[in-house]
Amino acid sequence: MKVTYEKEPIDFCDYHAERVIHITTLAGEELIKFNLLDKDRNHLCTVTEKPDNAPIEVSEDNLTSEEIKEIAGVLNEMYPEVEWEEEDLEDTLWVFGLQITRNESLLEYSRRFDTQVVQYDFTSTDEVLEDDEEVCELEFFEEHLTDAVIIENILIPKILEYDGLDTIILKIIQGGILRCYRLMIKKMIGD
Repeated sequence: MKVTYEKEPIDFCDYHAERVIHITTLAGEELIKFNLLDKDRNHLCTVTEKPDNAPIEVSEDNLTSEEIKEIAGVLNEMYPEVEWEEEDLEDTLWVFGLQITRNESLLEYSRRFDTQVVQYDFTSTDEVLEDDEEVCELEFFEEHLTDAVIIENILIPKILEYDGLDTIILKIIQGGILRCYRLMIKKMIGD
C-alpha cells in the first residue's frame, strides 16, 4: 500500500514567549501563565489560565488587530477545521501561546542535548475532535533523520493504525531549528 500526502509548511511568524510559569494548584490542576512577544521581543499581552475551568485571562497591552489576524492565520494553517477568527480572543491567544511556549522549550532541549525532537499530532480534517480522540506524541532521536524518513517511515505507518485520522501536525526540532508542517493524507493506492 502506498500513501500520498500533501505537505504545507507552517510559519509561527517569529512570535516568542517569556516568563512562562507552570503552576500546579493544591487540587492538582496544572495551569500556565506567559507573556507573548512579537518578533522584536516587544510585549504584546499576558495570558493567564485560571483554576476551576474559569475563563482564560488576557491583558492586551500592545496587541494590534493585524497581530490578532496573523495569530489566527497561523492557527488556521494548523487546525483549519476551527474558525479561529470567530473564537474568543482569549482562547485563540491561549492555544497559540501554548504552541509558542512548547516550541521554545523543545528548541532549548534540542540545543542542550544535541537531539532531534519530533512532536506530532494526528487529527482529522473532517471534524473537530475531542482532546481524548487526538493522538499527540513526542519522540527523541539521537541520530538525525531526514524529514522524508520521519514522515514516510515512521509517521505514515502510525497514522494508518487509526480510523478517521488523516492529518498530521508535525514539528521537527534539531540544532535549534524548528520546522513545522501540516500533512494531509491524500489517498492510498494498492500495490
